[in-house]
Amino acid sequence: MMAQDIEHEGRDLAQRGYTVIPIRRGAKRPAIDKWQKTRAGTDVVDQFIESGHGEDSVGVVLTDTLGALDIDCHDKDISRRLYAALQDLIWDGKAPARVGQAPKLLVPLHTSTGMRKRKSAIYVDSQGRNNAVEFLAQGQQFVAYGPHPSGKDYTWKHGDLASIDPADLGTITPEDIDTLFRLFEDMADQAGWTKASDRTESLHAGGVTSLENYRPPHDVTDAEVKHYLAQIKHLNEDHDTWVSVGMALYHQYDGDMQGFDLWDDWSQDAVNYDYSALRHRWPTFAVDLSRVPTTFGTIRHIANEHGKAVLDADRTPDVPNQVAALSVARWVGKPAPAIEWIVPGLLPAKVVGSLVAPGGTGKSFFSLQLGLSVAAGFPFLGQYDVLDAGGVLYINTEDDEDELHRRWQSVVEQLEVEGLDDRFLDLAKEHFHVAAMAGKDSRLVARVGSDVAKTELVDKVIKTANAIPGCKLIILDPLARLFGGDENDQAEATRFVEILEYVRIKTGATVIVPHHANKAAMRASGLLDQHASRGAAALTDGMRWQGNMARMHPDEAPDYGVDPKEAKRYVAFSVAKGNTMSGIDTVWMERQPGGVLKAIDLEEVTPADRRQEERVEAAERIVEILRDEPMTQRQLRTQYGGVDGELGVSRDTVEGLVQLLLREGKIEKRDATRGGGQLLHPATSRPVSE
Repeated sequence: MMAQDIEHEGRDLAQRGYTVIPIRRGAKRPAIDKWQKTRAGTDVVDQFIESGHGEDSVGVVLTDTLGALDIDCHDKDISRRLYAALQDLIWDGKAPARVGQAPKLLVPLHTSTGMRKRKSAIYVDSQGRNNAVEFLAQGQQFVAYGPHPSGKDYTWKHGDLASIDPADLGTITPEDIDTLFRLFEDMADQAGWTKASDRTESLHAGGVTSLENYRPPHDVTDAEVKHYLAQIKHLNEDHDTWVSVGMALYHQYDGDMQGFDLWDDWSQDAVNYDYSALRHRWPTFAVDLSRVPTTFGTIRHIANEHGKAVLDADRTPDVPNQVAALSVARWVGKPAPAIEWIVPGLLPAKVVGSLVAPGGTGKSFFSLQLGLSVAAGFPFLGQYDVLDAGGVLYINTEDDEDELHRRWQSVVEQLEVEGLDDRFLDLAKEHFHVAAMAGKDSRLVARVGSDVAKTELVDKVIKTANAIPGCKLIILDPLARLFGGDENDQAEATRFVEILEYVRIKTGATVIVPHHANKAAMRASGLLDQHASRGAAALTDGMRWQGNMARMHPDEAPDYGVDPKEAKRYVAFSVAKGNTMSGIDTVWMERQPGGVLKAIDLEEVTPADRRQEERVEAAERIVEILRDEPMTQRQLRTQYGGVDGELGVSRDTVEGLVQLLLREGKIEKRDATRGGGQLLHPATSRPVSE
């Protein structure tokens, strides 16, 4: 199944007039800052794609005329009856229902201007789960396409939103919302559920507008929230802090259970932990705007005042205490250790590197083939020997299990033709480990305040790699999914490279991250440009190795004797940066069916070679022309030579080729039957040769 993302469904929604934003796959929060200011338009989608968000999930921003009814109910029958009642209320419009975790539903609707967010009373069912109905309004967003945090893709019932214009959605009024709230609350009472809180309405308290007390959620990521909570974990036994953290998380996540789960996780190792107390207190934190709410800023303040710096140990280098230990005496008279290699002459051991290429070039196939070669000790691209097979960890954050399986099969089938047998496959089964992380939060770093910090995934990667015997190579594909900061920010990019170095040091493996190229590096002619990498210079300067890939451009095809129409089949690779090695020759590869890359011999044609090839082709064409219609030498020269002539060579060249063909006996002159003079004819029974 094709991934649901900004590039496809996002563009479809934008074309229909929805305001679209990228959402990190498997999450519910936007992948960009200041998303509330996003405007509608397909050009905005193009900008998202250009900045690396093309494969993110798709969010829709609610406006003054677009709202959504969120039926956050765990009971299938009540959810069904609420949706049926909604359809009756908006009988003249469409009501597509998004399903993330059934039987919960979210229904986008057309609204009158000025409608505000509202929420029904919250009821706790017999299983301790919160249930409510909520109307989402301007300034909020929902995920329309992509994976739910549970891992399953969101689906649509009663119509696909991407095929419905906003104006065709059913219209809901404040009175309709009141009706639905009353219906839900009546059914909840009849079911014997416990009422946990009363109704709430954004910017209202007791019917009095309280704009001065409204506070929006902070623009922070889930990773940032977790980071600050980790800093104050030691304070979870203090009752006042416990309540403040709960209130702040309720406000930040708008009462969603994601916020509750974070509060619960933070509380669990306290000696006075009581899950039932959390369940009881959570609904009481509903925002009352008769007073200023407790926001995430409170958690940040507590962390700044009393938090423990959880990253200090990772970021402080070990500096020897003894000055003598720094003396070069330790090197004098001792041979330097030899360079260690993963792939001799191509990829050194124990370095951090990047594989840079434009999208669609074949980075993932290249990475998969490299991993297989290292794991099986099989020659890479048929040219580079791998002397010692070893452990490989390949983490792909873009493709699911089935897609990676298909790619693996394509690679094996191609390499079997080149000599890959059961002996190599047995080594691969022992050494090669592949993880599919599509739809999951795969960031290795995330922004925390003014800094970026490593996430929990870093330690999981290290732990997994160290569990693989003799792990020599870690491939983390691609950089865009791993970097939770701004890749154009020099300081944040430097921090990201530091984290990769941290992984290298902790595992002893070479770490490679495939990454997108900038626009200037789209041709093979720019293959050796170290700065082909997109983003801050630190993403190049901090790497010890950089391999570049580029597709052949149609304009470059004649230089290699390739038909421009076939140029897209050919991909070039070379090492643009290797601090421990000299340059290597460009390797040309041809994309096979299924996407596998096969190394081929492809030499650049010199200008002289091209001119000679043009002359040979023109000579052959002259014989064909004369076979169809004998003509005078002058007619051939003027009608078929010149800039616009069919032969593609100058008229003087046509004249010279005629003389050459006459001397070689491939054409001949014969007297014309009418009008006198002589016509050129192909020589009788004489085949044309080059």
